[in-house]
Amino acid sequence: MTPTLLRLETGIRAAINFFQCNNAMKTLIEAQSAHMEPSILEAQLHQQRYLLVEDTQARILTHCASISWMYALFEQFCEAILGDWIDFRSKDCLFSDLPEKMQEGYKSGLIMILSNLSNPRYGHLSENNLIANYDRALNNERGFTLTPECLTHHKNNLRWPDLLEIFGRCGIGDLEGWAANHPLLTDYFDSPRKIVERLIRKLSVFIQYRNEAAHGKIDVDQILGLAGC
Repeated sequence: MTPTLLRLETGIRAAINFFQCNNAMKTLIEAQSAHMEPSILEAQLHQQRYLLVEDTQARILTHCASISWMYALFEQFCEAILGDWIDFRSKDCLFSDLPEKMQEGYKSGLIMILSNLSNPRYGHLSENNLIANYDRALNNERGFTLTPECLTHHKNNLRWPDLLEIFGRCGIGDLEGWAANHPLLTDYFDSPRKIVERLIRKLSVFIQYRNEAAHGKIDVDQILGLAGC
């Protein structure tokens, strides 16, 4: 398993554990009896019961935290695998050998980032390094370095059209064909039929959950439970 996949799996497991632990702790606190002989643990549980958030609000808080975390993992994973791909291409060929769309996308992305270096999102980047790396790339030097953010930048949540645009910008075409024929997706959907259409719907629902969670606009009947964990 690659480090990128390991980080994703670890993050997902952390979200599931958080959800389950939070639910178990709530159950323990509510079940603790004030009539028992107080031990240290019981005294702590008894104290915590006064801090319990009202049930509906607690469920909303847990839902919002979990969904926001899961979306962050998804976005970071997409950017990480594309970063690995961009790094591989910069070691594999000359800049002039890259697809024209990738070259043009890198140029426009570089200009955008240079004009937005004050944005905390790009605070780890250096103007001198960005320009020096691009100069080496334009001079067709071997082992040049591409800055992934120049190709993976995006303003919107990563819905399917946005993924197609970013992957295409990075020189990866036919994402729909790959998805339609990938055995893991076939297994997940239990059928090879209309995989892309169902994947797009799943992703759309997930991002809708994320947007609503970010603003706390959640109805009780929209809250995800433990069944899916």
